Amino acid sequence: MIALDKENYRYSMVAGPRRSYLWILSRDKVLDEKIVAELVARAKEWGFDTEKLIYVEHDKKGGNE
Repeated sequence: MIALDKENYRYSMVAGPRRSYLWILSRDKVLDEKIVAELVARAKEWGFDTEKLIYVEHDKKGGNE
């Protein structure tokens, strides 16, 4: 883990040892755009190819639908 919301544990950023993968994980279906931008900027500074990031959209419905 290379980043963590230590206050509320709402998100984390996890990476592979050789920068072969990068995940931004969130407890919520939508993570605040400002937080995403900060995490992506940090990842870029650490040498990750942030242009290859894939953003997954989740439906806003609740439950296991």
